[in-house]
Amino acid sequence: MAAVFASLLAASLVLPIASALPAQVDYANHLARMWVLARLDGPDANPFYGSDWGFYPNLAMDLIVPPLGRWIGVEAATKAFLVAGLVLVATGAAAIEWVWARRFGISGLVALVWMNSEPFAYGFLNFVFALGLALWGIAAWLALARRGWLLRLGLHVVLVAALSVGHLVALGIYGFTLGVVALRDLRTGGPTARNLGTFAILAAPMPVVVALLLAGDGASDETGVVWLWRDKLFQILIVNSYSMPVSLVTVGVLTMAGYVLAREGKLRFDATGRWLAVGFALLYVAMPYRLLDSVMADTRLLPAAAMILPAFLQWRLPARAPRVSLVAVLAALALAGILAVVPVQRSHDAEAQAVLATFAQLPPHPRILVAHSATPDRSSGADPDGQPVRHLAVLAVRDVDAFVTVLFAAKGKQPILPRPEFASLDAGLALPSIDTLAAIGQGARYSGLPAAMNEWLTTFDALYVIGPVRENPLPGALTAIGHGRSIVAYRIVPPRAPAGR
Repeated sequence: MAAVFASLLAASLVLPIASALPAQVDYANHLARMWVLARLDGPDANPFYGSDWGFYPNLAMDLIVPPLGRWIGVEAATKAFLVAGLVLVATGAAAIEWVWARRFGISGLVALVWMNSEPFAYGFLNFVFALGLALWGIAAWLALARRGWLLRLGLHVVLVAALSVGHLVALGIYGFTLGVVALRDLRTGGPTARNLGTFAILAAPMPVVVALLLAGDGASDETGVVWLWRDKLFQILIVNSYSMPVSLVTVGVLTMAGYVLAREGKLRFDATGRWLAVGFALLYVAMPYRLLDSVMADTRLLPAAAMILPAFLQWRLPARAPRVSLVAVLAALALAGILAVVPVQRSHDAEAQAVLATFAQLPPHPRILVAHSATPDRSSGADPDGQPVRHLAVLAVRDVDAFVTVLFAAKGKQPILPRPEFASLDAGLALPSIDTLAAIGQGARYSGLPAAMNEWLTTFDALYVIGPVRENPLPGALTAIGHGRSIVAYRIVPPRAPAGR
């Protein structure tokens, strides 16, 4: 079992390590931000961005990667952070199973099956790293359940502090899991001093965390609570974001195997597992899509629950053949998920090379606007939001010290902001439509757009359009300098001044 798990974990790390830019939606954007942070105080600092530090619950890589990058290089440090998060998640799931059930392998293999689900494929690197810490924290808490209160309190305070700055959703998963386990103990053991003391320990650091969050420097424009009820059932089917067929087969096989084993009495949750399963189900239904500054908050629960719950399953497979079959099925599903990434990574590599080649044709310190070419109803399936190509233009921040409208630099969310003199260029992460920009180029004005967008032809130096490649919408104002399969780069031609008499 250990050999199978280790081999599949190593296989899952091959593409992230070997690829210059892993095919994750946000990876390029994170990498560009790390370059800005690593050089903030140096002579080669990016001229458009400055620091904006505060107590933000989304800072894991922002605190770790820039100092490490000054030692081993920003590229290597960012890749090391990504790999560390994946290893922490897989081994953390296995650790929970070992501590609780004295069994190794099932939880780890299930974790590998889910390691290409949406939070991983989107490149939520802070969340993935913090989730790995949370899983190990849960395992450590369970291992120390019968130890002294001072040791448990010290461990808990350290973990809450790390998760509070790592990622708020991971902190919630950690606290929710331990809270449900404590409730189960209280339900079965009664209000003993030890059980009541457990709640006191769990609650002790939380007032400080809440106070720091309330005293933060403000929130980003994305603050708010949004529910997307219709997507909840669909999200359960997406075990692998790189391949819907692999996802559907995986869900089908796991559902059928679970049903057959449960019906025959060979698979069931123990008492604590039943509490956790019901708790995670209710939490998923109640969790909004956007919670404070975290989008896809409900979606992040799914892989976390899938990595925690198998540890609390009771397997009644006395014969060797059924156990080997179970491991073989899980290993095959994990391997299929890993292989599904390969064609996406190849396509992404080609797109990245096409985009990187365009930077040499930009002026020094360019200002870059990113837009999309999808139709208004997105019926063409060209929605760029879930495509790794969405953030490739941000690499100009790294390569040519550019300003790019979609760089992660939001107030109250990341520790960098556009410098005051360039704040008007920031349009958030929204991508304007190329049709809207073309209309503005022909004289239209839109009251709902920032002033910089209504003057984009004179404000920006280049335009990168994501989505289906279309004809140049403004041949007199835009000169194509390169394109990939789903991205086109234009240099903006400055309008000529009226000829003098």
